Amino acid sequence: MKILIALDIHKQADPLLSAALSWLEGRTDIDKIDLVHAFDLAPATGAGWGESIVWHDVLPQWERAHAKARADLEALLAKIPEKQRGMAMLPLGGPDRMVPRMSSRYDLVIVGTHQHQGLKRMWLGSHAERLVRRSDAPVLVVPLKNRELQDGSP
Repeated sequence: MKILIALDIHKQADPLLSAALSWLEGRTDIDKIDLVHAFDLAPATGAGWGESIVWHDVLPQWERAHAKARADLEALLAKIPEKQRGMAMLPLGGPDRMVPRMSSRYDLVIVGTHQHQGLKRMWLGSHAERLVRRSDAPVLVVPLKNRELQDGSP
């Protein structure tokens, strides 16, 4: 069985990975576990793709952010048992588009949800919900505690 864990390395990636590995613990049918963090590349608001002054300013920042994301994802990958450890992937594009495209190569996709409700859900949407609708593979949605619930802030 090939498993893809879709992570947002900026928001609770460790709890999701821990929950997924705990759930998968003891299973003997797992060949590989791959990690993915879709890395969005977007030009500055209002700028065209060809405006070199914008890219001259933005590209070094983007390269640093991409390198940090790569290092963070590799650190998470190291937590997977070596026998089952697959690849760490950072495709360019939004998660709502990239993860469903990749899903056909897997037997299971695991994703976390922050369980936003009300106006937050309306404005932020649910990546997990969209993935469930668009994925070619079964999707396991792992509920993660909201940061607001953990630290008491609104």
